[in-house]
Amino acid sequence: MAFQKRLDQEYADIVVGDNTYNVQKSSDDKMQWTAIFIGPEGTPYSNGMYKLIIRFPDEYPMKPMSVQFVNPPYALNVVEEAP
Repeated sequence: MAFQKRLDQEYADIVVGDNTYNVQKSSDDKMQWTAIFIGPEGTPYSNGMYKLIIRFPDEYPMKPMSVQFVNPPYALNVVEEAP
């Protein structure tokens, strides 16, 4: 898996961010991350906590990752299932 080095670097870059989100690698699947973020202040989402599951395909970065809300926020532009 040649992309693993790139994925490790991207993880290292993202975990040094601010305290409005937290990203963790799955302990049993290195192709999956979990992200939790707080809704931005001054928006209808403020004080909300949102959890995402991020899955990376074997062809990453040539094929995009998939992102799934565990607890979906109310939003008109977020659909239950991709077309």
